[in-house]
Amino acid sequence: DLVAEAIQFSDEWANLVGLTGSALGSSPKEWFARVHPEDLQHLQAQIAAHLEGVTEALETDHRVLHADGTWRWMLCRGMATKDAAGRPIRLAGALIDISHRMLFDGLTGLPNRSFLLDRVGEALARSRKESAPGFCVLTVDLDRFKVVNDSLGHDAGDRLLIAVARRLATCVRPGDTVARLSADEFAVLLDSIEEGEAARIGRRIQSVLA
Repeated sequence: DLVAEAIQFSDEWANLVGLTGSALGSSPKEWFARVHPEDLQHLQAQIAAHLEGVTEALETDHRVLHADGTWRWMLCRGMATKDAAGRPIRLAGALIDISHRMLFDGLTGLPNRSFLLDRVGEALARSRKESAPGFCVLTVDLDRFKVVNDSLGHDAGDRLLIAVARRLATCVRPGDTVARLSADEFAVLLDSIEEGEAARIGRRIQSVLA
């Protein structure tokens, strides 16, 4: 309710953040206070743009703090209702949890940087225990990838990246992680591995990409 500056949360909305409907009040602050500080300004700007008629519908993503202390990525969709004078009086919409989608690279289907860092954090925690197996992180950078895009086009560059992702996946063991870090940079987490085995996999990666 834009006139009363009040908001009604559904039980489904409350469940998304790990709460019950009775635990939420009717103030928009219940939502905005849970939005990640890096995302709040953008979210509010997108809402304002829709209410001002700049966009036909509201659609944006942001992180929301769950009751368990983790950040969940949400896709926010909504649309305003206006009065006879054209003033927005209500905004209705929904949040959709897209956390799983945000952990994977859209082009290659590989885990992304955030996913990899979570896995590395878990490996580091395990490594602090006595007699814990070691782990290794390999980085793979494609030199002169820009030349491919500039000379053959971005479609060719995309096909190359997909091919690299598939070849990297053939080099690792079940339980290892191949991730795409940036446009032309990949990483491989080899968990519970001996140094000699890690070197062997590194040489295999160089071979299959040659």
